[in-house]
Amino acid sequence: MSNKSLLEKHILYINAFQRMAQEYCSNPGHKTNGFAKKAALYGVKIANSRSMPSTLDEAQLEKDFEFFDSIQSIIAMLTPREFMHVFPIDKDYGNSPDVKDYFHTKRYFDTINLDEPIGAKIIDFLFNYHNREIFNFIMNSMENLAEQVHEVATYTHYKMNSGYEYLLSNATKEIIKVKSKIS
Repeated sequence: MSNKSLLEKHILYINAFQRMAQEYCSNPGHKTNGFAKKAALYGVKIANSRSMPSTLDEAQLEKDFEFFDSIQSIIAMLTPREFMHVFPIDKDYGNSPDVKDYFHTKRYFDTINLDEPIGAKIIDFLFNYHNREIFNFIMNSMENLAEQVHEVATYTHYKMNSGYEYLLSNATKEIIKVKSKIS
């Protein structure tokens, strides 16, 4: 798909999302799950149709992270049964029990209540759900998180047999002594 048509789709999804959100805000009596279904659909479509700029600044990474988190929170409001109506399970059948396919998702569904909101199990649910659109959403979300983590300093913790502890910066190799707790 060309970048122009991807951008056009992205704009269409954003406009549809905005119209739906405005309608919801102007008529608060509407059913919440209808809003959540539409918001989940448009949110995933927006996330999957966006093009990544060649350089990302910290502010944009943070906005993207908040967007992904918001969409996951909206999806968590849905029940698995409602979610299946928005994003049907892909009918791919693997030849191995180790492959995530239609049957993997159905076996996963045997372990959860299909009529309770997904809630805090959102990450586990999305990882066990077999749908190309959801797979792309997860990958885009993880890519955004990886970009943010790349910007965060990381350290490796070491503890010597003598009790001496220190942190080693993975980027600069600087050593930082860990102070012992005061009892």
